[in-house]
Amino acid sequence: MKSVGKTSKGLVRKNNQDNYLNQTTKSGLRIIAVADGLGGHKAGEVASSFAVEELAQYFSLWGEDNVFNHIEEIKNYIFDINTHIRKVARENAEYAGMGTTLTVFITNGKNAGVLHIGDSRAYLINKNGIKQITKDHSLVQFMIDQGQITYEESLTHPQKNIITRALGTEESLEIDYYSFDISPSDKVLLCTDGLTNYISDDQIFSVVNSLDLDSAADRLIEMANDCGGADNITVALLEVNYDR
Repeated sequence: MKSVGKTSKGLVRKNNQDNYLNQTTKSGLRIIAVADGLGGHKAGEVASSFAVEELAQYFSLWGEDNVFNHIEEIKNYIFDINTHIRKVARENAEYAGMGTTLTVFITNGKNAGVLHIGDSRAYLINKNGIKQITKDHSLVQFMIDQGQITYEESLTHPQKNIITRALGTEESLEIDYYSFDISPSDKVLLCTDGLTNYISDDQIFSVVNSLDLDSAADRLIEMANDCGGADNITVALLEVNYDR
């Protein structure tokens, strides 16, 4: 397996509130994650950075046990991160209201799982096409589910950046979990909405399916910046069978 992570502050924002994780544990697990911070000046950066750093520390201590038998334990650790972010926000006025999305992919090369909060996405990409694994926790996704707007209308909706679930914004937290098997031909992409707000799924598929991971990550970020780079852009890519 090979994995890469890359980020850009884009062409408009003064700082980058995105963070990513690209980690191999001592037990051989591959973990990639992306986090898109929200809040005032640098507050989102603090929240996303803390979430990613805490997860990295947590997984660095993981032993030989089958991680997929311990998903509730991982969720509980993320709940603790949520509590800490809220505590810091209460105690520091400059961090009031801060939070972050968090999307985490874990694999042993055969089994895979995704933990998900917010609107940063996970995709499965192979020769058969591209499939969005996660479902956005966003206002426009809620409106789509309720039949109020179509998917096409959501792409240009003025409230498309409003998310309905984030790490650190509420005392209680619900974490979506998706489990599936992966094959040697599969690739997984995690990305923040700085990519998906500007680049279509078909474009993502074309790039990831035709380039090596490093080049694909660079090209996706370049394409988002070519569309104006109005947001931070972060991608993490993993390829199950790397033989180039």
